[in-house]
Amino acid sequence: MTDPAAARRNRRETPDQTRESILQAAYDEFAEKGKAGASMRAIARRADCVQSLISHHFGSKDELWNTVTGQIADDWFTDGGPLLDIEEPTEEDLRQLLMTLWKFWETNPSALRMMSWRLLEADPGQGAGPSSAGFQRFHKAILRAQSNGVVRRDVPATIALMTVYSTVTQACLAAQAIGEPSSEVITADGVIGGLIQLLKAPTP
Repeated sequence: MTDPAAARRNRRETPDQTRESILQAAYDEFAEKGKAGASMRAIARRADCVQSLISHHFGSKDELWNTVTGQIADDWFTDGGPLLDIEEPTEEDLRQLLMTLWKFWETNPSALRMMSWRLLEADPGQGAGPSSAGFQRFHKAILRAQSNGVVRRDVPATIALMTVYSTVTQACLAAQAIGEPSSEVITADGVIGGLIQLLKAPTP
């Protein structure tokens, strides 16, 4: 049954405003429950709109999920993209890249939870979408850092990348779980400094 109040509100909003309301509602619902646990009805309720508008703007729940997670990837590349594309990265460039990655996840806890859900609910038949392209871009950045002597070459670039990514995301998750004063327990400087030391080429 259509909610009359929601229908009236939808008529007052522009299509772009409705789309943004749905995206924010989906972001919150997916972060809380994952894709499997979220429902189109709950998203419509959060967005205060009729459910048919979600289908109109985004089609299925899978398409809405891909739109929201793709936006997270786009936001990260807006923040970290320039540092991923440096041709001859220095140790300081690497430090800034890892610090940017840390700050992105630290300031976007819902995005971090969503990407955790994405790993838990991975569907091999759907592909990785934006995450796959992002992984390749990050991988090339590590390879260039190895070529420039910033990252050790006796470890495969894929392993170095997974070490960086998993350490940063898990540390941010742990900081969220601990709560205040988490900054006294898990610090960006401490984690990033440790990773830099771990990635450095061994001294002869």
